Amino acid sequence: MKTKQKMLKRKMEEKMDDLNELRSLGKSGLKIRREELKIVNKEIYILGEKLSRL
Repeated sequence: MKTKQKMLKRKMEEKMDDLNELRSLGKSGLKIRREELKIVNKEIYILGEKLSRL
C-alpha cells in the first residue's frame, strides 16, 4: 500500500513540475492563451491540494 502511494505521489509531483514549467514559460513570453493558462493554474492548485493530503 505504501509503495503504491509513493508511486502516485511521485507521479503527481512530476506532473506538477511540468505544469509549473509551462506556467513559467507562459509568463516569460511564450504565446499561451489566457484560457489555457487558467486551466494550467487550476490543475496546479488541484494537484497541490491532493499532494498536501497524502
